[in-house]
Parts: sequence; C-alpha cells; structure tokens
Amino acid sequence: MTIPNCIKNSREQLKFLKSLVEEAECCQNPDHMADLYRMANNATTTLSKSLETHLKDQRNKIINKSKTAA
Repeated sequence: MTIPNCIKNSREQLKFLKSLVEEAECCQNPDHMADLYRMANNATTTLSKSLETHLKDQRNKIINKSKTAA
C-alpha cells in the first residue's frame, strides 16, 4: 500500500472511530453505549494493526533497497 493510500485509509478509519465515540457519548441506553465503545475499541485495534503493517512494509522496502544497492 502506498503512503497516500495508507493515510487515506487511516483517515477514514479515524472518522469512523470518532463517530462511534461521539454516538456513544450521547447514548442513553447503557447496553447500546457499551456496544458502541466495544466497536470503537475494535476499530482502534484495526487501525493500529493497519498502521503497524504499513510501517513494517515500508521498513522492509528500505532494508531490501539498501541490500540491493550494496
């Protein structure tokens, strides 16, 4: 994934995460609020894993590039 695509995907994931938290903050139903926060937690985990994967891919590209240049 290219850096611009990663940023775009992360931005979309953050928008979704923000909307979940905002909805949970306004929610009057405790069960629904808990579900929304659970979904936000899962979205956070997904975002973290996506960014971690992208950073590892970028690091590997740099390492492989330096190995071929040597």
